Amino acid sequence: MTIHLLNWCLVASMGLLSLAVAAEPVVSVSSHYYQISGDTAKALRREMNSKSKVSQNGKRYDAYTAWSVKWRYTWDKTEHHCEINHVTTTVEVTFTLPHWQNYEEAPNALQQQWDAYYQALVAHEQGHQAFGVKAAEEIEQGILNIGSRENCKRLERDANAFGYKMIAEYSALEKQYDRDTNHGMNDGAVFP
Repeated sequence: MTIHLLNWCLVASMGLLSLAVAAEPVVSVSSHYYQISGDTAKALRREMNSKSKVSQNGKRYDAYTAWSVKWRYTWDKTEHHCEINHVTTTVEVTFTLPHWQNYEEAPNALQQQWDAYYQALVAHEQGHQAFGVKAAEEIEQGILNIGSRENCKRLERDANAFGYKMIAEYSALEKQYDRDTNHGMNDGAVFP
């Protein structure tokens, strides 16, 4: 009885340890700003329309988030199989946002209007970032659990194919996010 209980506790402990291992991508974030100035909402809108380099399908946008996921893994090789033993992922995120240069000199009401817009804009862009981070988590966990293959070349091919599949899936989800939110406008990212 004691031996069975000890074995069960050991198996249960091992199960808890495997559940506790979560994907933890390394995320680096940088921001690029294009400079705008103005003392009215219309002037700020004109500045963003003319200075933003963010465009897609002929439409210009106020902000953009680019993310890139990279993965690395190692494996154990035996005579009969090859199996992943460690995976790391990194996510590089770059935000492109407007920076209102003469904010401090503007009327308080315009500052408040801008602050509400900018908060919604940044929140929307952070939503884009979340897709990159989630893709990295899925890649890290999925490659780690891909199982063994008869040789390392096949394992490498399958692991990378899984990674690229997740990138494609999360890129599609991100496009749907923009459609659902009207590029953040439905959530307040519209100025004026």
